[in-house]
Amino acid sequence: TGYAFRKYTNFTDGGDMSQSLNAPWMRSADVYLLVAEAKIRSNQNGDAELNAVRARAGLDPKTNATMADIMHERRVELAGENDRHQDLMRWDKAGLIDIVAHYAIARGPYKPARVFVRPKHYYYPLPQREIDLSNGILIQNENY
Repeated sequence: TGYAFRKYTNFTDGGDMSQSLNAPWMRSADVYLLVAEAKIRSNQNGDAELNAVRARAGLDPKTNATMADIMHERRVELAGENDRHQDLMRWDKAGLIDIVAHYAIARGPYKPARVFVRPKHYYYPLPQREIDLSNGILIQNENY
């Protein structure tokens, strides 16, 4: 597309992506938003954590934040960081969204509708080589 996320990208003089960037495993914004989510789901106020992230981005503070606010903030703050699928699975298990319906929506030519099957797609298949090397200790996840 000619576009790339620049938050964790360095380019070489030839225009290729540099593999030398020391990217963090987890950002403080991710931790703040996870704490805010945990507080809200525990019937507490998560405004302080949510607003710490919003203040860094130059956004106005929110009061009485809801799960919808946290879901939106995680989507925009962590865009391109490969957290979205894990968030959707966590929220589906909690009954906050319907991941099957979410993935069934076609979102353009580069994002066709997909099929999510519960419980199969909550887990990844184990490599057969690892199952073989474990001498029967590892068992393949159900439906694979």
